[in-house]
Amino acid sequence: MTESVTGSQAKLHRLLGGEPLAWLMRRARDRLEAGRPLTGTVTLPAASAEQRRAAERLTGRTARSGASLSLSLSEIDRILRESGTAPGGLAEAVVRLTGPVRDRQREQPDLAVAWADAFASLNDRQARCGMLR
Repeated sequence: MTESVTGSQAKLHRLLGGEPLAWLMRRARDRLEAGRPLTGTVTLPAASAEQRRAAERLTGRTARSGASLSLSLSEIDRILRESGTAPGGLAEAVVRLTGPVRDRQREQPDLAVAWADAFASLNDRQARCGMLR
């Protein structure tokens, strides 16, 4: 790994990779796996002080007061792109920190076929057993 890639990965991990923002990464990953865009706002009810500080480090601004913490996915995407930390934005950051993203929409037909095949063999067996009685 080159020095710049290593440094970029370390910076990305400092910004998003720790436990305080794990909830954010899970929400972004869930959206990507569902084929939904990384836009809109995500909210964490009852955010801890550590989670609020991590959000402040990421966005560069003080989190609003209150129990919940809301973050704009579009803003985070912009921050990551403009800083060069993740030139591909939030989607790239999710993959770099959590691994490849599944395409659940693409998997659905394959999963349906697999279940149909599994039940077909069970139905065949049940029909054969019923004929033996």
